[in-house]
Amino acid sequence: MLQDKDMAALTNRLVVPAAMQDCLDTKTLDNDARYALHEILSEQQPDTALLSIASCAKQIGTRFEDAHPSMAVLQYECADMLERYGNLWLKNARRQPFDTHEAQQQLLNTPEDLEQLSTLLENASYFLQDIDTTAAELCRILMVQADAQLLIAETYAEIILIDRLASINPASNDTKNTLSHLDNLSLENYKDIRENSGFVVGEGSVTGVLASQTNNVIKFPGTHYNA
Repeated sequence: MLQDKDMAALTNRLVVPAAMQDCLDTKTLDNDARYALHEILSEQQPDTALLSIASCAKQIGTRFEDAHPSMAVLQYECADMLERYGNLWLKNARRQPFDTHEAQQQLLNTPEDLEQLSTLLENASYFLQDIDTTAAELCRILMVQADAQLLIAETYAEIILIDRLASINPASNDTKNTLSHLDNLSLENYKDIRENSGFVVGEGSVTGVLASQTNNVIKFPGTHYNA
């Protein structure tokens, strides 16, 4: 269970929740702030973005808990995601040992959780539109980023599933059969994604990569963070 000090450390490392709180407090959201929020969230890896979005959404749900019953649902679901992902994220950021199977399973759940966040934020934006336009727009920003990160998370979840089936052997019949049932991932794309993300096809399972990363459970392309 996340302690208060761990939650504070998590919020501090994620950056976005503090910026979001300033916008909510001042009820202002100019173009620079909009751009900054989109940019920071889009550059985060999916599990980090999920934590950022959940932390921000929980703030909104708490602040407007009397506005509509759906805000209580938003609070509850975001608190649950912070608990489930936060411990593992902090362990990795602090270079502490963690269960690689648990890490893989968590990443497999990331697309579904991002989709749920998007739906909750869309509802929150609708109910807040006549109460606080800044909060409503912040919900829409978070929703857009949740949708974008969902697409990335789905691709990497597919890679994990293929790794489990074929032990990083793209030539195997099991892998080819699996790929034939995936909508967004061809065999060549699979090779390209793994190579561009720091994985070497045929070198080993994702488990070996998990333990070598800092900050995020799996290193996604184009993002670099210090623990």
